[in-house]
Amino acid sequence: MVWAALATAAVSCGVALASAWHWPLVGDAALMRYVVFLLHGGMAPYREIVDVNLPGSYALEALAMRVFGTGAMGLRLYDGALCGLVYACAVVLSERGWRGRVCGGMAGLLFVVIHLRDGVVQAGQRDLAMAAITLIALVLLLRVRGTAGVLGFELLVGLTVVVKPTLLLLAWLPVYAAWVRRERLSWGQVAGGVCALLTPAAVVWWWLWQWGSVGAFWRMLGGIERTHAELARRGVWFLLGHAVGPVAAVVALGLIVWRLLRFEADAEWKVLGVAAGCGLVSYLLQQKGFPYQRYTFLALAMMCVFRVVARGLDAQGWPRWVALATVGVSCFWFAPRFAWRVTTFDRRAPEQEALRADLTALGVGAGEVQCLDTVGGCVSTLNRMQVRQSTGYLYDCYAYVGSERARASYRAAFLAAVERARPRVMVLTSQYCLGVGDDPARTARWPEMSRFLEQEYRVNGGWAPTGKIRWWNEVEWPPSYRIYLRERGATGVSP
Repeated sequence: MVWAALATAAVSCGVALASAWHWPLVGDAALMRYVVFLLHGGMAPYREIVDVNLPGSYALEALAMRVFGTGAMGLRLYDGALCGLVYACAVVLSERGWRGRVCGGMAGLLFVVIHLRDGVVQAGQRDLAMAAITLIALVLLLRVRGTAGVLGFELLVGLTVVVKPTLLLLAWLPVYAAWVRRERLSWGQVAGGVCALLTPAAVVWWWLWQWGSVGAFWRMLGGIERTHAELARRGVWFLLGHAVGPVAAVVALGLIVWRLLRFEADAEWKVLGVAAGCGLVSYLLQQKGFPYQRYTFLALAMMCVFRVVARGLDAQGWPRWVALATVGVSCFWFAPRFAWRVTTFDRRAPEQEALRADLTALGVGAGEVQCLDTVGGCVSTLNRMQVRQSTGYLYDCYAYVGSERARASYRAAFLAAVERARPRVMVLTSQYCLGVGDDPARTARWPEMSRFLEQEYRVNGGWAPTGKIRWWNEVEWPPSYRIYLRERGATGVSP
């Protein structure tokens, strides 16, 4: 049964990956790649490109674009490579023995189909990369003894911190690992580990200094980053309930096996368990409950569960039966079910296709178009067309949320940049902010922008969806958009 279960999970994973092969380049991945495109075009981060993501995100995306390509296929290859790394690490960090390796493979495959089931916009997410980096770091810590393992682990944790700082707690893991393995870390290893941890941050500081963007970066952290952190917050009970939501039954069965076995954790299981706890803290700290934010926790939780299951398969009586039930539910129910769900997702982005056709018909060039958007398809379309936007303001979200002072500051800076750039085309999409929803008439709440559009532009068409699309479990309407074309003789200065 165990081999049949592994084969079923592998086939399910293969079906899901094949179904995802032609997914469009949308969401956060498109935004990150557009920022990299602007950087390569000479625009300074944070000083000219207004974005809330940390420099490590751009570094990972730039590397992925160089290795795998810039288009949708390149993203699929990058996402597949991250999934492959997670699977390989799950096998390497599994219980020793053939049953342990098989169960490690099940944990890795189950994680991959969960990720794909989360939907089209989760491809290449930062937290998926962080999960893969964390697992590689754990391989170094647990499989490479001595100074090299500690330094490699801390360097990779430092890399995750410059992507998102939420996994910083992992930096203490070598101390805990040495304690549970009854070893001692030398002062040289501790000092070297601290230096390795700080190395990515030092490289980021040097990079920002080269661009003259250190001050702008700090202002971003105290401004729109703070506003962004307040958006779409979820309560702690929602977060805990969704942490293992897709496979809660698998975790529950694993806990039953653990209880029946009176499981005595070895040093590696304890280290992986604490690392999973750090992943859970990372998920809770982000407070938004987005599926991709739980990836580090979920990958490690699956590995811990299947380590227990591997022990159960070697036991007799109830522990073995419940372990077999866990394997059956995971591989014969969840994996095929998730794979089937992936096959139902749409492979098109109708708003991007329509907007690209409209902008091409208008003959827009570099610096001639400005998006009033968040992730509603305008920036994704410009990325696909490789057209530089007229300003570095990638979203109008922060003109409508946050404190009154923060909104006023963002509005003034955004509008001033638009007036200086004098874009020939403005694109207003209906989707504008995380967790807020669609609002194609929101500029009425921004009087200065509304007056500017009314006096300087005329509506030149638009697009509204005629049907819903499925990019994840829910069927949704894609965002609509409206195009504004600059009037001849407009001054570009609002009263």
